Amino acid sequence: MPTQKVFRSLDELPSFGYLRLKQFIPAFGFSKATFYRGVARGILPAPIKWGRASLWRAEDIRNVLEHFEEIAAQLTK
Repeated sequence: MPTQKVFRSLDELPSFGYLRLKQFIPAFGFSKATFYRGVARGILPAPIKWGRASLWRAEDIRNVLEHFEEIAAQLTK
């Protein structure tokens, strides 16, 4: 399997396509468990399942990062 690019900021994320969690989680600055907790609570976007893989739309992740302060406040409640 080829190495996948890791995105560490909103500016680096592609405008469209699909991403794996390990590619974009560094841009959030919190753990995978915290991200999945946000998904379970309906605060963060749910993945699209493709076989065994979990993928997120790049547009959804960009939107979350653009509104990160508001979303992070909801995660800490």
